[in-house]
Amino acid sequence: MKVLGLTASDVGLIAGCTDRQVRSWLSGRAPVPRAMAAILTGLREGEIDRDWLVDAVMHELRSEVDAQT
Repeated sequence: MKVLGLTASDVGLIAGCTDRQVRSWLSGRAPVPRAMAAILTGLREGEIDRDWLVDAVMHELRSEVDAQT
C-alpha cells in the first residue's frame, strides 16, 4: 500500500471495511478478499486510474447517504 500511497483508512474506505480489518490483511491474520486484491493490483500496475477510483467510491458513498435521508 505504501507504493500506492494508500493508508489503511484509504483501503478500508475503498473496501467498505474498518482499518482494523485492513491491518489484519496486512499482517496475514486474514486473507485479502479477491476483489480488493484485484483492485490493488490494478492500481499498482496502472490499469486502474487512482482518480477514477476515488471519484467512483465517493459517488457510491454519496448515493448511500442520499438513500438514507
